[in-house]
Amino acid sequence: VGGVLFSLEEGASFWNQSLTWRIFFASVVSTFTLNVILSTYHGHPGELTYAGLLNFGKFDNISYDFKELPIFLMMGCIGGLMGSLFNHINYKLTVFRMRYIRRKWLKVLEAALVAAIAAIFGFIMMVSINDCKPLDKDPTLFPIQMHCSDGDYSAVAAIWFQTPESSVKSLFHDPPGSHKFISLGIFFLLYFLLSVCTYGLSVSGGLFIPAILTGAAWGRLAGMSLTTMLPNSTWVDPGKYALVGAAAQLGGTVRMTISLTVILIEATGNITFAFPLMLSLIMAKWTGDIFNEGIYDIHIKLSQVPILQWEPPPLSNKIYASEVMNHAVVVLKTVENVGIIVDILKATPHNGFPVVDPCTEREKVNITEEERAFTIDMRPFMNQSPYTVQHSASLPRVFRLFRALGLRHLTVVNDAHEVVGIVTRKDLARFHVWRHAGRMGVEQLVISDDS
Repeated sequence: VGGVLFSLEEGASFWNQSLTWRIFFASVVSTFTLNVILSTYHGHPGELTYAGLLNFGKFDNISYDFKELPIFLMMGCIGGLMGSLFNHINYKLTVFRMRYIRRKWLKVLEAALVAAIAAIFGFIMMVSINDCKPLDKDPTLFPIQMHCSDGDYSAVAAIWFQTPESSVKSLFHDPPGSHKFISLGIFFLLYFLLSVCTYGLSVSGGLFIPAILTGAAWGRLAGMSLTTMLPNSTWVDPGKYALVGAAAQLGGTVRMTISLTVILIEATGNITFAFPLMLSLIMAKWTGDIFNEGIYDIHIKLSQVPILQWEPPPLSNKIYASEVMNHAVVVLKTVENVGIIVDILKATPHNGFPVVDPCTEREKVNITEEERAFTIDMRPFMNQSPYTVQHSASLPRVFRLFRALGLRHLTVVNDAHEVVGIVTRKDLARFHVWRHAGRMGVEQLVISDDS
């Protein structure tokens, strides 16, 4: 369900019941296939009860009080600020990569350099911070001794050497007192910078788990701070605030609400905490939108992919279809020469052509090949009732037609109902909304011809 909502909220510019069913069916099939593979991997083939790859452990006794709601809202604001900072730094870094790191060997060198820096700083942190805990209180599956004495393990090394999923689970479920302030603070700072650098590398690194782990680190820090300030309060649980921090950090980065709430509920197995998660995600989105866009929207713009937003650009009522359309319209007659059709298909990059009744005869073309002399009746193949708009139609009207009907092309006609232009998704995607510090405007982008 989380995957279906994610596709709806972020990946689709057109939605209908048929598409919902296809995505849901694909999600169910992929979950079944994953269960078959996991059951075979664990030595129990056919036992289709595994929770999947994204499982952060179930919160058995998690509750919240009315007086905690302002804390959740404040954590959502912090997540929005951290997410907007993440997006800004990553945007600058991605632009630098697109300009200067274009050769293959440079991309490999960059990935190796980032890995080496991460390993160096991680080892420096593990060696320099003394965060040893007794083994009998070890909440991790594979404790690491490092420089600790016999019978102790290093809590810092456990966070670094575990898989990121296991580290998230530790921050969610470790008992109070399992981590030090300085350990989590430095880990949060290093992992935040590391996740900024890795997203956009030529090596697939992902975004969800690094953002969740970063948010869980500062969220648990917030819970530990509350425990120190309110030592006698039974409602303060560091793991609970780690979950809220993870949601706020991820929501402030990707700017999604509904799908992230469902995904985190599915990954933690607790539906009673949906309201706090939704509050923090909404605040993170509102706060982050003041400064910049979500990370996916930023990379879509950088990649010049023509994906339409949910709403038409504001302040665009004075932009008309005649300004948006492509004037170089190639039309076909209702009965056309095969040779002319082949020449048009070879000469034009697009694949949508208005078919019109000719008002004047086309100039005679001297064709020697027998096939080029054949004619084809286009009427059985064409859409005889296409959607059209007047050249004076506004950009919001054209945008809503594309968004609601899932169009690929829209013919523009003049007052005499003659074809004067054609609008495609690329033409609409050029008009992009920018937001910064509470201000907004409309700008025109360059859309790639390969999109």
